Amino acid sequence: MSEIPSGAVTEAVEIAKLVSNLETSGHSGTYCYKPMNKVTCCPCYTIRCDAAKFRPSRSHKRLLKAVSLFLTTGVMPRVFGRSDSQWRAESLAEVPNHTNPATPGARGDIPNAEYAGSQEVASRASATSVRLDCAQTTATEVGTCSTFVIPAGDVEDASKRSSSLPKLTKAHTRRWNARLARMKARALNEGRPFELLLKEYEERRRLRLAENAPKELEYFLAQEPTKGQGKHYIEMRLVRSSPSSDEFNSTLDTSYQLYKKYQMTVHGDEPNECTMECFTRFLVKSPLVTFGSSLDVQYTAKSDNGADSPNTSNVPSLGSYHQQYWLDGVKLIAVGVIDILPRCLSSVYLYYDPDYSFLHLGTYSALRELGFVRDLIRTHGPTSVTPHPLYVHFDSYYMGYYIRSCPKMSYKAQFHPSYLACPETYIWVPVKSCLQRLDSAPGGKYARFSDESATDVHAISESLDPVDLVG
Repeated sequence: MSEIPSGAVTEAVEIAKLVSNLETSGHSGTYCYKPMNKVTCCPCYTIRCDAAKFRPSRSHKRLLKAVSLFLTTGVMPRVFGRSDSQWRAESLAEVPNHTNPATPGARGDIPNAEYAGSQEVASRASATSVRLDCAQTTATEVGTCSTFVIPAGDVEDASKRSSSLPKLTKAHTRRWNARLARMKARALNEGRPFELLLKEYEERRRLRLAENAPKELEYFLAQEPTKGQGKHYIEMRLVRSSPSSDEFNSTLDTSYQLYKKYQMTVHGDEPNECTMECFTRFLVKSPLVTFGSSLDVQYTAKSDNGADSPNTSNVPSLGSYHQQYWLDGVKLIAVGVIDILPRCLSSVYLYYDPDYSFLHLGTYSALRELGFVRDLIRTHGPTSVTPHPLYVHFDSYYMGYYIRSCPKMSYKAQFHPSYLACPETYIWVPVKSCLQRLDSAPGGKYARFSDESATDVHAISESLDPVDLVG
């Protein structure tokens, strides 16, 4: 197996070519490689998230609120008392059809496991049945009202409901008729026009729905205190790593020391395994060939709502960056190594201060990077006020690899909507469908995600002479 080539060192890769091959391969420094999923014990599937459609889950919201509380008060919230494994298990329970990650056996086989959260799903279904029964039996008939208006959103289109739930719509209708009857009686008692009372109700309802509407990621990020607003704050800096900018060079030693501490503490590396040379080769050097001038952009500007946003006077050029997380602007606690590409932001690696692991910086940084992607789409994307040619197709967040048997990698499936690249055709398939196929696969570790009729999107249509592939 070791004789089969799976990677190569390259000094220069055109960015457009790297983007087209992200479904099949990755890179570590200048070493470009392709996972051999059919023979490895732990298959690696490229995973990406549709950033524009992303909605934070309950666990994401809970984490962001906890981080905000910590930054505001300096006190560790109770949610941070959970261990990393407990946190990941709780997050994975929110993923549809996601099997609890299991430790591979001696041969790498994954034991059969129950669906995560199955009991919770059953209890929710039971509770729903009780609510439906109540809706069908507790509503009382009211007198006929000459005015019959149902506000949009109060009652779903009956055609979209299951045929087994006809009485639910009828119950909603009865309740709305009862409300109209009460408003009519109130209008007569107060001598006010019924239409005015109805208009007041609709305005109150609009405000209530707006208040209770699902919050976007930006809302939670904006809750974090800025400098001077709380006990702490996090300053984000985006510095170009290749070619290196002046700010990157000025923080290189600090960044390296953080990397060394992380590798030795979290991964158990020996000192000779995490030297400056290793760090530079692994996370600083990049094969990406950029075009145009190199822009060094500090990701520290604040938008009107307080959320972090890139400095709009500059547009981040394509290439390799380090996104630094500075606590109170003086202590580096995490660094996300990323590539900004024409269609996506690709997450390469993250290292952080183990002393701050209670912040769950892996998940937190992913949410931050998603926020960055969404901001780039809003600011420079095709539908923005000032679209930029570099970002006309920019819409995705590549999270690296999804490894089902590894809890530190499988949690990525909780970011919705996400897709895995089929290991045989490299077509993007929704995570839920992929997990179902893995469930039915031998050992639950390798499967073809796309239909049997699908073909490799990177296949060469005609046979070529090997000489034609050189240069």
